[in-house]
Amino acid sequence: MRLTHDYGDDYVERAAWARRYNRGGKRYPCPTCGEPNRITEAGRRARHQCDECADKAEAGVPGY
Repeated sequence: MRLTHDYGDDYVERAAWARRYNRGGKRYPCPTCGEPNRITEAGRRARHQCDECADKAEAGVPGY
């Protein structure tokens, strides 16, 4: 039985990636806003910013 449902054919692979990416929880500060506990270890290594800062950057807010 495949677990695709309405999520598409790559649902299982995307779910596995998300589990690996979020392993350990969010325990690092965002490099943009400096708020604590916003970034996972994988996000820190990839130099990502927190979700709020990413949303502001996508909306075109200056400084993000």
